[in-house]
Amino acid sequence: MAFRYVAVVYSDPDRLPVFPPCPETHNLTRVFQTRRCAAWATHPGITLEQDGPGGVILGNLFRRTTPAHAVKALDRSSADRITGSGGSDLIHSYWGGYAALLSPTGGERTHILRDPSGALPCYYVTTADGTWIASDIELLVSVGGLVPQIDSTGLARHLFAADLRSPRTALMGVRELLAGQCLHLPERQTTELWSPWSHAMGLDDRPRDQLAEDLKRALEGCVCGWAGLFQHVLLSLSGGLDSSVLACALGRSPARTTCLTLSTADPDGDERTYARLAATSQNLELLEATHNLSDIDIEQSTSAHLPRPAQYPFAQSANRVKWAASREMGIDAYFSGVGGDNVFCHLRSASPLVDRYRAKGSLPDLWATLADICRMTGCSYGEALRHAAKRQLRPSPRYAWHGVAGFLSRAAIDEIGDTLYHPWLEAPTQALPGKAAHVAHLTRIQGTIDGFPRHWPPDITPLLSQPLVELCLGIPTWRWCEAGRDRSVARRAFKTDLPEAVIHRTSKGTPNVFAFEIVERNRERLRAVLREGYLAREGLIDSDAVERVLAPAHVLTAPDHILLLGLSEAEVWIAHWQTYGQPTKPPREVITRQNETPPDSRAGPP
Repeated sequence: MAFRYVAVVYSDPDRLPVFPPCPETHNLTRVFQTRRCAAWATHPGITLEQDGPGGVILGNLFRRTTPAHAVKALDRSSADRITGSGGSDLIHSYWGGYAALLSPTGGERTHILRDPSGALPCYYVTTADGTWIASDIELLVSVGGLVPQIDSTGLARHLFAADLRSPRTALMGVRELLAGQCLHLPERQTTELWSPWSHAMGLDDRPRDQLAEDLKRALEGCVCGWAGLFQHVLLSLSGGLDSSVLACALGRSPARTTCLTLSTADPDGDERTYARLAATSQNLELLEATHNLSDIDIEQSTSAHLPRPAQYPFAQSANRVKWAASREMGIDAYFSGVGGDNVFCHLRSASPLVDRYRAKGSLPDLWATLADICRMTGCSYGEALRHAAKRQLRPSPRYAWHGVAGFLSRAAIDEIGDTLYHPWLEAPTQALPGKAAHVAHLTRIQGTIDGFPRHWPPDITPLLSQPLVELCLGIPTWRWCEAGRDRSVARRAFKTDLPEAVIHRTSKGTPNVFAFEIVERNRERLRAVLREGYLAREGLIDSDAVERVLAPAHVLTAPDHILLLGLSEAEVWIAHWQTYGQPTKPPREVITRQNETPPDSRAGPP
């Protein structure tokens, strides 16, 4: 089961001497308590003992050693350094997937810190009694007393830029503490305790083999640290570079590893050949499964447990397969290569050439990077030079983030205004533009990693581990495209461990055709849901445009099918929260495979 927690910091502890009991149905036990705050969790916390309890770390913590070792307890001096630094020492001396509640003995302030990887969700809401912090919304509702209401502006902002995470959610009053941030109470102010720019301004331009060796050591150390927490890991293996290097590292870890690859009937979504090569090279068992339309019900939300609509209906098919494997094989964690493109600086632009020029690269060096970019992207030398010149002339290194208007109404977009902000996008004046794009890619992945169902085994994304991210941020962008290969440092690091076909693979599988099939099968239901739903009533979408593309005679084209499925998920997510606590209709009958449990209609996936 994923790590779940809920904590409270009272605004006036003198008025509330008795802490409310936590419902046993959530399997939570009290792990921390002082006069003004308390925390409950599904797993033990790491208490910071001073003259009294000075705080608690919730989640998984590792020391910065190779291989990494999980921390189960901290001595008094370590606790003093962490609380005395306001959490900074925790960021610099440790890593993991955690939220920390720091309440130094004798002080009146409390600090809530979320680790830089964002691995453990952290949402909070302020009530008359104080501030409640939790790993998921269900706990804020059932324990913290939150009455869920839709925030239309927050919802529109999310639909416009779903991959740019904002502290504001789509539920009224619910905020998210972003990765690397610290919430200070009672002021209710946030500060950045970790920034990618602390690691992205220096240029680690050592020889390529040294960079590759360090990357491999850091990656294997982080993966082994995570794997050491579990008995049996299920790895989502596509046979692409990112999941394949995980297979290498897991093959050397103490945990038993089984791989799973999912395919579609369409060749573009069939990656079994590469997955088989990767699994066989590491002597790992591989399960093969196929996406199935009968698993999809667009009237059931895959994100009902989240404060924003997320994921898409086609995730239901993958969820059923994973859950069936978990029940049958005793899986206690899901691993994936999510974030690999982002951490390994998968850029397909001329920015690395601009970076090398600004870093005073020699003419032969610039020529080599120009050739690498053209080989990698397929563009001509002239095209690459024009794009590089255009980027060089821009006065600011800041990455320009663009939302997706899609089917949103003009009024909704106007109401969103200039809200596409994230602290990581604020590049220093002397930052290199390619590195700003690298940081923006890391920012983008933060919008996708908290969707796991809380009553499932946890989703682990080792490639987002803090030590690996910090190492990769320091590698210049031109190193990542050497020899005309994207993510070249990672390819070089594992070139002797994986088959050449996997190491040199640049294609990516996609469930695109499967998504088209979902829309086609449910075209009339989608029309009804979107024509009569909340989004149309509130004027958040252009109903006429939706009607046109869903008309029987209209031929759907990309990306309309994905946008429509996203709006459909938003509607059923809204319906879930508007009727929360009320009886709901049972899910429509579906075919259930042997040893498989149907999804919970209230909590998204099974």
